[in-house]
Amino acid sequence: MGMMQRMKRMSHVDEPIEVVPSQDDWLSHGQRLRAEVCALLGLASGTVEHIGSTAVPGLAAKPVIDLMVGCPESERSEVAHRLSEVAGYEYLREHSPPGREYLRRRTSPPWSNVHVVELNAVLWRDNLVFRDFLRADPSAALEYANAKRSAVEQTGCLRAYSAAKADTVQRVLERARSWAGTRP
Repeated sequence: MGMMQRMKRMSHVDEPIEVVPSQDDWLSHGQRLRAEVCALLGLASGTVEHIGSTAVPGLAAKPVIDLMVGCPESERSEVAHRLSEVAGYEYLREHSPPGREYLRRRTSPPWSNVHVVELNAVLWRDNLVFRDFLRADPSAALEYANAKRSAVEQTGCLRAYSAAKADTVQRVLERARSWAGTRP
């Protein structure tokens, strides 16, 4: 069974992963999914962003489109529940780190994740500045791509992969914050 078939059948958050070369259609998929989420939830386009490596042209990534939905803190859980009900996302609330509701959809390509966070709070700002810095700084994008490739070779599963690249993410994020003139 292929990796994508295994992903479709898994229900646990710690799924097998791969990092693949950048695909030309990731940005258009991100825009389409972003518009879909805005329409389904009745949100303004500025409250849903395409984030993560698939939002950085030329960057190797997991073939999963990550979206971030920003809303008032008090509405995070409600927004996640609505998205689960109207768009077929699996709400993985028990695996959501503090400040984020995590959902995924693996029903048909492109696979996607949604991170519901407080609009304009630290997680919102950090995800955007990280994405924008990687778009603007090829050396930072290369450093991150190398960390991702190494992490996936060492681990092959989402949680261990995330842990293996965490130091690089933190270093690049600090440079991104400095580049953007922001603080956590």
